[in-house]
Amino acid sequence: MDRVTLRSKPPFRLIERTKQKRECIKMKQRRCTVEEKMAIVLEGIKDSKSIAELCRQHKISQTLNYSLRDKFLECGKLASINE
Repeated sequence: MDRVTLRSKPPFRLIERTKQKRECIKMKQRRCTVEEKMAIVLEGIKDSKSIAELCRQHKISQTLNYSLRDKFLECGKLASINE
């Protein structure tokens, strides 16, 4: 027998990594409404929870949370200038 037929299945760890990778991809494709995004940002500003806890709870990345917060604060700044 040649070696190719003996190693037809990938190792167990490789299978586990692909499962984890698929879960991460699913998390990235999640869509939030504008109201949900605003609620998450406000919760992060008001509450004493850590950002990591908040992101785990809402299944978003910390990078997304910070970018949403920055956009939210920028819009508030623009609204105060226009008044």
